[in-house]
Amino acid sequence: MAGYKYKDIIKLGTVLTVGDQKEKFKVVGIMKPNNKWFSDDDYIRLPLEDIDSRFIIPFTPTQKNDLMSTLCMLHKMFFVLDSSDDFLTLSEQIERKALDLGLKVSCVTMAQELQEYKNEKLETFKINIFISIFFMIAALSGTTAVILSSIIQRKREFGIRLATGASINSLKIIIVGEIMLITIISAIVAFAISYLNNYTSISYIRKLCLICSRMKCCFLF
Repeated sequence: MAGYKYKDIIKLGTVLTVGDQKEKFKVVGIMKPNNKWFSDDDYIRLPLEDIDSRFIIPFTPTQKNDLMSTLCMLHKMFFVLDSSDDFLTLSEQIERKALDLGLKVSCVTMAQELQEYKNEKLETFKINIFISIFFMIAALSGTTAVILSSIIQRKREFGIRLATGASINSLKIIIVGEIMLITIISAIVAFAISYLNNYTSISYIRKLCLICSRMKCCFLF
């Protein structure tokens, strides 16, 4: 199958030679436009890849008989099934064939893979929360020490303010206002960094959830 971008370049029935082994394949169809599929490198965090400029070919005889090629493909293979009832049957066939080749593989649904990823993210989130609380306490301690030191150094300023008619409450408002200003600026900077760091992965997860919802059953092994 040729990608949609080749519809005006390659005609049906054209024979193409691929790879060092000079394997020959006949073009039997053109894919529909705007086709996307999971990334070979990271199918959860990376965006879906455009395959309009790619070809879909079956395994060559060389790849079928090459154990290393089989091992390299294990984590890059996805199947779309018409019904979830077919999952057990097909996974058993795949695992049985793998045993014949001396391999041990397991098949999981995309939903299971996504749930495992979410669990890992949750564990990471808990660790980050613990670390954040620790550093927050340390930061509060440091900030408190700095503020107390600043108040001590500003005794003369506060004395002049009191002498010119300022009240104790107005001095409290000044000190609290400075603390709030520092806190707000720090929170904005921290939120911006966190947002930029997580925005990409969150958008990719949403795309993955969207495509999984459109598929009746998709699994990988």
